[in-house]
Amino acid sequence: MTSLTVPQDLGEITPAWLTTALHGKAASSRAVVTGYSAEPIAEGKGFMNQVVRLRLHYDDDPLDLPRTIIAKLPSADPALRMFSNRLGQDRREVRFYQEVAADAHRKPRTVTTVE
Repeated sequence: MTSLTVPQDLGEITPAWLTTALHGKAASSRAVVTGYSAEPIAEGKGFMNQVVRLRLHYDDDPLDLPRTIIAKLPSADPALRMFSNRLGQDRREVRFYQEVAADAHRKPRTVTTVE
């Protein structure tokens, strides 16, 4: 698998980067991303990072590849970016996806509360 750099802004997310990232999970489709449209979401809602919905365009039927994805990028504000880095926010989120998210679909445990 090809090692990808983590994009720091939307301009670094190219169709070639997306194609490589999407095919990195052994997708059966050989469709190539030819472009995308971007729509900021959650803007002004208390997020430190930029969150963008990408609607992907392919050269062929993507079969098992998504037509829409969400990209979460570092804040464009240098002060917020520095604050986020100091908190280790990105590392904690990556750990969540590595260690917890795979089990998130399972039936939740029963929690007893005392009032």
